[in-house]
Amino acid sequence: MRVQTLVHISALAALLDCGQPSQPHNNTTPPALRAKVYVANEMDGTVSVLDRHTGALLSTVDLTQGPVMFMGHNVHMSTATRRVVVTAPVMVMPDTPPDAQDQLVVLDPTTDVIERRVPLGVGMGAAHVVSHPTTGEIYVSAFNRNQVLRVGSGQSQATLLATLGEGRGPHGLALCGNRLVVANMDGHSAHVIDVDTGAAAETTLGGMAVQAACAPDGHAAYITLFDLAQLVQLDLTTKDIQRIQLIATPRGPVQVAVSPDGQYAYVADQGMLLNRPPSRWLYQVDLAAMVVSQLTEVGSGAHGVALSKDGALAVVTNAADNTVSYVATAGLATIHTVNVGTKPNGVAVFEP
Repeated sequence: MRVQTLVHISALAALLDCGQPSQPHNNTTPPALRAKVYVANEMDGTVSVLDRHTGALLSTVDLTQGPVMFMGHNVHMSTATRRVVVTAPVMVMPDTPPDAQDQLVVLDPTTDVIERRVPLGVGMGAAHVVSHPTTGEIYVSAFNRNQVLRVGSGQSQATLLATLGEGRGPHGLALCGNRLVVANMDGHSAHVIDVDTGAAAETTLGGMAVQAACAPDGHAAYITLFDLAQLVQLDLTTKDIQRIQLIATPRGPVQVAVSPDGQYAYVADQGMLLNRPPSRWLYQVDLAAMVVSQLTEVGSGAHGVALSKDGALAVVTNAADNTVSYVATAGLATIHTVNVGTKPNGVAVFEP
């Protein structure tokens, strides 16, 4: 099934051997008052909720609904609604009902309880999710259907935003102002969609585009190209492309996050796809000089990366050994290594 491609993309990270993983420990501070990290665990269908500072496991949210198990693929923090949203494609099992639909699952971060579920459709291959910072409207890529869906703030059903064309395989998303950037894995391209009008334009990138992130001022998007081991800058007005080649035997970058000041991009190099061995690199890329400025080993097949509001912390998912790395961006030193669920994928930081 096509949704299995999404499983393979995410289930491929491992942790640098920097000692035994930190064990969850007790903390008397009420969880609702803490800054947190949310980790989507793909193969056991859960979301791990961690303390943002210590890495302590606060709770585990089970995405299962009745007889249907869901894969926790991507997770996003909506700044407008103060809700955590998770893409949850159906985990197809022998007894899965044929009409089971992929879902968008919404969590309340004050309770870490599922607030609502939005059905997305059967066999959509729900991949990544972002939201509008003021309206709270949510956008979801549907890998198997070559579509992007939208869900209005507080709404209980999805509508079609754009159909991208056969063979595109939309995966990563980034919302830069009113322009939604879609990284097309199979299409080796990026679509830029005006979320107000639905108008879409495609730019060929020449490589397997996995994820995208925005410059803080919205003038450009940064997109990872897995097979070329590149991070590309796409000017969203001129559509000009600049390429940054990763170094030290890269094996395929996946997720990327840009620092709040726009100075750096952090790129998780995964490998594993296309019969490649796993990689251990987390790259820091200087976006003014357009070169790699630092790199560190964080795990075998590092996949997801998210930053704290101040840019001081990068959180990286390590799917192969079911852990998460907390990395200080000043010097790229690993602070904590935390056990989570099976094959952690997407990650988001919540800071009240």
